[in-house]
Amino acid sequence: MPDNQVFRIEKRGIDIVGEADRSGHPRQLFYTWAAANFAMGNLIIGGLLPFLGLNFWQCVLAIVVMDLFVVVFALTSLYGPRYGSSTMTTSRAVFGIRGNWLPTILTWIEAVGWEGVNTVLGVLVLVVVVNKIFAHALPFDVLSAIALAVMIGGTLLWSLLGHATILHLQRYTSALLTIGFSVMIILLIVRGDLFRFGFSQHVAPLAGTNVVGSWLIALMLLVSSAPYGWANFSAEYSRYLPTDTNSSQLFRNVFWGFAIVSNVVIAVGVMLSLSFRLADPVNDLPKALPASFLIPFALIIMIGLFSANVLNAYTSGLALQSLGITLERHKTVIVDMVLVALMGLFALYIYNFVSGFETFLGLMIVWVTPWTAIYVADYFLDKGPYIPHDLFNSSGRYWYKNGTNWKAFVAFVAGIVAALLFVNDYPLFVGPLTRWVGGGDFSLIAGSVVSLAIYIPWRQRAMRASALHTHISADQESEA
Repeated sequence: MPDNQVFRIEKRGIDIVGEADRSGHPRQLFYTWAAANFAMGNLIIGGLLPFLGLNFWQCVLAIVVMDLFVVVFALTSLYGPRYGSSTMTTSRAVFGIRGNWLPTILTWIEAVGWEGVNTVLGVLVLVVVVNKIFAHALPFDVLSAIALAVMIGGTLLWSLLGHATILHLQRYTSALLTIGFSVMIILLIVRGDLFRFGFSQHVAPLAGTNVVGSWLIALMLLVSSAPYGWANFSAEYSRYLPTDTNSSQLFRNVFWGFAIVSNVVIAVGVMLSLSFRLADPVNDLPKALPASFLIPFALIIMIGLFSANVLNAYTSGLALQSLGITLERHKTVIVDMVLVALMGLFALYIYNFVSGFETFLGLMIVWVTPWTAIYVADYFLDKGPYIPHDLFNSSGRYWYKNGTNWKAFVAFVAGIVAALLFVNDYPLFVGPLTRWVGGGDFSLIAGSVVSLAIYIPWRQRAMRASALHTHISADQESEA
């Protein structure tokens, strides 16, 4: 009986999916990434952009440019059918089995961290909505505990079941969320609430020293929270597709599923922020909605957060296995959710670290950027042969030198250094060269350009040398 079935616990972890066990269609990935982008986080990010001192059109330009990075994100999904394993496992083909440890550890921290943040945000929104409907019928401690249990329980159940169930349910949740979100937009338009602003209006002073600097910060926020927030997660959900899956079709479904929904949700966040000055979207957004829509709004938020969090939970479990943890996949998910529950309890009852932790997670862009650039570039540079089982073989093709592809690793570290020089993740860290770009954030470009400038020529020289060696060996054998 196939392991990957709807509503049955998936036992397979990072081990290679054999051709006989592969099935599905790229269209499934359209629904998966559409559903994930209905999350509250995109509304919040959209709501933050005007508070960087940008007007509507400047925010829209940042959203459009973000789509260039969605293109790169969509390309990362192509590794799934090629190797039949998770993103951080296929990354071994690029960085080496040992060289991949650092990106894998960082991916696990990122996945668990965003789960914790999303969970706490979901709890706080639910508390606000319930209190508005029932006028503080329950104390905060009781209500937040119930909401936390719902968030943890729903995410745990969904992610425990695994790949087939995730893709199956994302199709229905994407439809429900599309309907619910459309109704919310229509209500806001009918009430005249969505366009209470001038398109050239500003609601806050510039975050940078000039408009370009502020716009670059906006672009960094968008890319780090949307496409590059998921770039190191993507192959998990395409790995069960047949090896001969049409790459163009897969790319299109991932790109459009991600881009359409993220653009709309973020743009609505921008408009609501300009209309209502939503400095605190968690508390202020429910107040902007009609009372009759509060329960549907709460359901939209819940389903959207589940759709995003289940992907975080699934990836974090596979990342643990990629680090050599021998727990079965469903057990790694349980470990993950225990940690998230502890984070939620700490944030809700002891110290609300969420905003500070979001700032820390925002710094993840400095490593995700060069990793993504190298990972995608190698997909096109590597002409094979592709040997999936060598991803686990210390004497195979992906062992390189002592387990590390130093070309990729050196380029990766250099890209991180370059990104750090230009990152503006105030107040946690501001790179010394941000003043060159108006106090903005140039880490996306700096990290990508430096890592690729080192990796591509170095990799190409090695490939030419290998091809020459193979040619000489073949000539010698023919002469013998």
